[in-house]
Amino acid sequence: MSRIPAARVNLIEGASNLITREWYRFFTDLMNSITSGAVGGVASELVQVAPVHREPTKSRREVLPFAVTVGASPFYYTNTSDTEVDAVIVGGTVSAADFTRDGSNFYSASVRSMIRLSPYDSVSISYSFIPDLIIIPR
Repeated sequence: MSRIPAARVNLIEGASNLITREWYRFFTDLMNSITSGAVGGVASELVQVAPVHREPTKSRREVLPFAVTVGASPFYYTNTSDTEVDAVIVGGTVSAADFTRDGSNFYSASVRSMIRLSPYDSVSISYSFIPDLIIIPR
């Protein structure tokens, strides 16, 4: 198996934007060693390969925006789903929109913006004329 090229050897050739011969040879030998069953005397079953993380596929119905019925001011909405959502406050006369992660420390958010809520994050909406609250799952 080839040795790791010296630090002075560039990975990419400047003029051609292609991988250098030294690095190409190293990576090719490494791949051949892994696929042939041994890496430095270690069986390929013992070489850990990181699993590929793929988000579960969601149906379009699961990610469609939906409206939440806004109650008395101040109204609190908590993201009880297991994914992030965006909360959009539309219309009404809103005086404050506050974000909280722990339920006790509130941080002012822009009234006319999209507020990203991780699972169990909340938004508090204070208003004098009732707004619409649209939730967009991510």
